Amino acid sequence: MKVDLVYIEADKEFIVSLDMASGATVDEAVEQSRVLHQFPSLQTVDYQLGIFSKEVSAETCLQPNDRVEIYRQLVLDPMEVRRQRAKVPRA
Repeated sequence: MKVDLVYIEADKEFIVSLDMASGATVDEAVEQSRVLHQFPSLQTVDYQLGIFSKEVSAETCLQPNDRVEIYRQLVLDPMEVRRQRAKVPRA
């Protein structure tokens, strides 16, 4: 079955189509994609996995045409960014 795996950083994107065996898991897709070799920084941080924007565990079984997504940690808290923007006087 065909699935896509996606990982995006600020200046790079990694998108690969994989041919997985029936009953394969999200973790197996990550391993087969070799994304961890392309982005060694992912090996040192906790990251979340999702399918079509819904968080899933690494043991989740894949369905045909799934889009596996790797989510990196946010650098800044969105609420804190809004607070700091609100403090800046407008012209």
